[in-house]
This record gives sequence, structure tokens and C-alpha cells, in this order.
Amino acid sequence: MKTYIQNQILSNEKWEITPIKSVGNEDYYSSDDLINAYFMGKEDSLTEMVKEKTARFEKNLQKAIKISESFFAEIAKKNFRCKTVFMKIEDTNTFSSLFLVDEDDFCNDEFLAIYEESIKIRKENNTDSKFLMSIDFTPITKYLDESCLLADGYLMSYNGRIQ
Repeated sequence: MKTYIQNQILSNEKWEITPIKSVGNEDYYSSDDLINAYFMGKEDSLTEMVKEKTARFEKNLQKAIKISESFFAEIAKKNFRCKTVFMKIEDTNTFSSLFLVDEDDFCNDEFLAIYEESIKIRKENNTDSKFLMSIDFTPITKYLDESCLLADGYLMSYNGRIQ
């Protein structure tokens, strides 16, 4: 039995419509069934994609936190004064850590070793686009307004103490 679609819309004999359901000799072509199947597939795909992105984000955030805390401790071990680390989350894969360092330490030539260590850390960890992290430093001066850092997206901070 030919359907309305086959009789009226598809006059070209090269095209054939396959029924969604067949009951006895009757073929059923329900657009609702087709649309529902499409959206179920989309929903399943979207749910899986969200789960994967969430898991990747959680893993990457923990990695960025661990790197920042560890480097914070390393700076202190070398007797430089770092007050706080602020972290900015760019996206699920990209993070920026900004270390607020005492102005005298920041200007000290020996602080260059800390810069070199930060470059080494970035090279070790930024091996592909699945995780990217930048490490920056700024001196603590009377002109530094930490509320501006918040406005710039540095929503997380760490001062070395567990609360």
C-alpha cells in the first residue's frame, strides 16, 4: 500500500520510503516516532557529552589546583614570600594561576629561578590541548586591587592554609 508521501510527494521512482512499523499488511509511517527517535538519540548523545566534559573538567581542575599548591610550597621553600595564588578557569581545559609575590622578592634577581621553574612546569604539563595552564607572577604593591582580579575572572584563591 503506497502512502501519501509516496503517491504525492515522491513522484520520482528512484526513491523509496521504508515504513517505521508494519502490523499485518499495514505499514505505518509516524513522523512522531521518527522525531522522538531523533530526539532520544540527541538527548543520549548530549547526556554522554556532558558527562565526559564534566569528568574532564573535574580532572583538569584538580590537576591545576595540585600544580598551583605544589608550586606555592616550592616558592616558600626557596624563602620567597608569596601571599596568595589566584586561579582563573578559562574553559574545561585551560587554567591560569597568578602568584602574588612580595615586591622585594619579585624584583630580586634570584627570583629568576622561580620563573625558570614555572616554565619547566608548563612544559611538563601543557603537552596537548586537553590541559593548558599558565603561571604568572605579580608584585604586591599599594596599587594592586585584589577585587580587580575577581573582575578579571580569578574566582579561586589559595593562601597556603587549609581552612
